[in-house]
Amino acid sequence: MLSMLVCTIGIYTVPREGSPPVVFVFGGGGARTAAVAGAAAALFEAGIRPDYIVGSSMGFVVGGLIGAGVHPQEICSYFESGRLMNAFLPVPPALRLLTLPYVMLQHLAGRPPYDGLYGGGALRRFLNQVVTNDQMQIEEWDIPVAASVFNLLTGRSELMDRGEFGLVASASTAVPALFRPVEIGDGLYLDGGVLDNLPVRAGRETADALGGGIVIAVNVNEPAIRHRHDHFRKTVNATFRVMSAHYQLTDGPQELLADVVVRAEVPMRMTSKNKNEIISAITTGAHAAQEALPEIRACIARQSIPALI
Repeated sequence: MLSMLVCTIGIYTVPREGSPPVVFVFGGGGARTAAVAGAAAALFEAGIRPDYIVGSSMGFVVGGLIGAGVHPQEICSYFESGRLMNAFLPVPPALRLLTLPYVMLQHLAGRPPYDGLYGGGALRRFLNQVVTNDQMQIEEWDIPVAASVFNLLTGRSELMDRGEFGLVASASTAVPALFRPVEIGDGLYLDGGVLDNLPVRAGRETADALGGGIVIAVNVNEPAIRHRHDHFRKTVNATFRVMSAHYQLTDGPQELLADVVVRAEVPMRMTSKNKNEIISAITTGAHAAQEALPEIRACIARQSIPALI
């Protein structure tokens, strides 16, 4: 779906004369992406603004809100208040399992829903309420943003850079088995992290299409720690542990394609709603971005073109 991406780039004018375009790439990670919001806030404060954003899963949610004109500091407040995570996961998985008898009745009635505990409707509604009516369509944003999604029908990773924000976000965050696949057009989509949790390759192709630029990737994951047996008696903990291991395996090759990688290790559950953990994640992301600033500025300086006199 790179042609869709290039189509958007074709009508996009690179700002800041003399400076290279800056592409942000935001990885997914559920509640851990509070660190992505913290990193983005630190970069904005330092004057580092994106000309294009590519995000996966909740990383796309953060990037999409920025594209729609929401300041990263306000996105941090959505995490801190619990509004964003409550929209992402409105009911604990253990309670949601109690609805399975109703789902089985739907199967017996010949109207089975797609596989998954959640439909993603709460997140879709929240995001569409947060942005203004004239910012609900991705292609209308001043900062172009693309979402990494997994097409269940083709088994391939794709990019979406147009359509209703909330709908695309619900597709990019549809964790397999936890969320139902989302129909958009002729496709049936799941979480971008299935194959492309840190879509730096797409960010690099975007920078190349813009004539060159700086690709800054923000990657969040849990540290490589050993959990106790009882940790995996909790609902979906085993699923999220497998996902984290998968991300650690697939994110490495993607990081090599970035000019700068902002890494934030966040030891918390992807579904955490603990305010202290969320605040700690935001702070961790901000510190990681601040530490990367000298490298980022050096990259920009190397690619900057002196203004013509």
